[in-house]
Amino acid sequence: MPDWDEACNGKYQILTAFLLCCIQLPITFSDHLLHLYGWTPPHRCRLPPQNSTALGHALPWPIVEVKGRKMFASCSMYIDPNDHLAGIQPCSYGWEYLHSEEEWTLITEWDLVCEREYLMTLLPYVYTVGTMLGGLLFGVLADHYGRRFNLLAALFLHTVLGLSLHFFSLFTIFAVGYSLQGVLVTAIQCISFTLLLETVQYHHHLKATICLCFVTPIGIIILSIISWLIKNWRYIQLAISAPGIVCLGYFWLIPRSLPWLLAEGYTNEAEKQLVHFARFNRAMLPLNFRVRILSFCKKIKSYTTGSQHSLETVVCSTKIRRYTFILYYMWFVISLDSESSSSELPALKNNKYASLFVKGLMDTGVLILVYFFAQRFGPRSAHGTALGVGGLFCIGSVLLGYSTYFSEIKPFIHLLTLLSPILSVIGKACIRSAAATSIFFTLKIFPTGVRAIGLGSCLFWSRTAHLIGIHISSLEVENTYNIPLAVYGFLSIIGGFLTSFLPANCHRPLPNVAIEVEKAIILDDFVRRKRARPLVAPLQRTLSSIDTDVLHFDEEQENERNNTLLELSVREFQNSRLQHVSTCHLRDVAGPSRLCHVTDRSSILDKEDTESRLTDLEDELNRIWEVNPVPEEEANTDSLAEFRHGDVREHYVRMNETRF
Repeated sequence: MPDWDEACNGKYQILTAFLLCCIQLPITFSDHLLHLYGWTPPHRCRLPPQNSTALGHALPWPIVEVKGRKMFASCSMYIDPNDHLAGIQPCSYGWEYLHSEEEWTLITEWDLVCEREYLMTLLPYVYTVGTMLGGLLFGVLADHYGRRFNLLAALFLHTVLGLSLHFFSLFTIFAVGYSLQGVLVTAIQCISFTLLLETVQYHHHLKATICLCFVTPIGIIILSIISWLIKNWRYIQLAISAPGIVCLGYFWLIPRSLPWLLAEGYTNEAEKQLVHFARFNRAMLPLNFRVRILSFCKKIKSYTTGSQHSLETVVCSTKIRRYTFILYYMWFVISLDSESSSSELPALKNNKYASLFVKGLMDTGVLILVYFFAQRFGPRSAHGTALGVGGLFCIGSVLLGYSTYFSEIKPFIHLLTLLSPILSVIGKACIRSAAATSIFFTLKIFPTGVRAIGLGSCLFWSRTAHLIGIHISSLEVENTYNIPLAVYGFLSIIGGFLTSFLPANCHRPLPNVAIEVEKAIILDDFVRRKRARPLVAPLQRTLSSIDTDVLHFDEEQENERNNTLLELSVREFQNSRLQHVSTCHLRDVAGPSRLCHVTDRSSILDKEDTESRLTDLEDELNRIWEVNPVPEEEANTDSLAEFRHGDVREHYVRMNETRF
């Protein structure tokens, strides 16, 4: 996209980022509801009404041992409480739950325990399958039909379904509606991140991505507070869905994607969007910005051989294909931790509100550290460090939890046992924080035509890891040595190593076509020339190190654009001179008798003066070309053509600017 520094870098972009962050809040609420709705309180069989007062000292429930503790059975009762030899039977009269009167969950309302427990076990699977499909489906739609329209449709359907879940009285209908809402969750996440980075300038891409990722832990903290205050799942559902109505109210403020409009060739819409940016930000636009828009769209079409939205772009490009597989692996590893890891702490094991609150705090703190680390050392170093440190912490937690090695150090056994879950929680928080830099790399690698589907495919593998994460969390409970956590840490260390193969220079505009990623070039020459002004002289390059096809195409485009600018300059000189001369002579002439002589003389003067002005224009252009001559040993075809045509266009743009 052409670099409109002043027009695309101001208050409007900050407002857009804030509005997209507000949209993410209800999405975060919906994505973490199962941690609250699926909590199973202690329960036992309800006694028949006629025997509940005449039992005396008889025991109506059998006693079982669970994890070394003796308790009453949750899913069976004696046929005859006075004669235990008669056998046991399932709960025929329902269940009794040990919880406060205000607390009401899906489990307690529909009795999803014992024989009906499979329904609640199946719900996370169905919801995750919906999230897997949502990223792929709406990624394709966003690339074909635009970002804002699909974002509006997904947000509207998500709000309607969220409010409808409050009124459903059957668990089957609730499960279907909640699974459909999962489709819209990943759709809104995918389109929001794509639209945000396509709206702000490339200097602020990392900052904008991490700011939008901050909404997730903050939303988790807010959700834990709301659920602790309300405790009834129906009213919780109503409270977290209401902000969607507010988001729909200000949706008209969210802009369309300017890179997508340029890539699709919608020049009129792109021009209107750019003018709207400039007016809102009170910025300056060059007079020839329409010419630059047309030239940029023509250059994109010349580089595109087939469909812009085809996956052939990813398959046929060697670098994009390699980057894609690395990103798929990283998204998979990061998302293996699908459950709340803060519940591993002994003090928070039976408190769902506190565990969710601590998880949000941990993610917020680690994400702040990742942001400052990325600002100082770059996003690639921050990404690799987060994965590597998180993996080491997980492996260290497993080693400390294996108390056989530390049986001889008796004074420190209790301390090491307490340190093991703390390392596990910190390690998983570090790995989850790498999701922010993963989103950044994903959007910086895929071109405009397949950017949304690229992020959607990464979210597909992320949600696939959630399915496996459900089984991993159950293995962590049953396995004494916590082997899955060690494997998880080892995979994260491998992901940190693979980070070194990702592109290092990410402070560049978003790619519009695949050749920008493959050849590591910038398609727009205005941005390329602006970025190519280092304080130190650049290294000398020979023609053998330059791709001949790209060089030939750049020369043709530069020559064509230079001819267009010269033609526009000549036309403006002619029009302005004709209007000026005719106006002056008609004002001086008195009477119609001399009109014919004046017209003839003015035409002669116009022709002579136009020729003189054209000569002055040629002299001015020659003077610009010869200001800084390039030495022969440093000059080549590409650099000389870029220098001359670049200075011509900069001079023309500087002479023709307008303010909104």
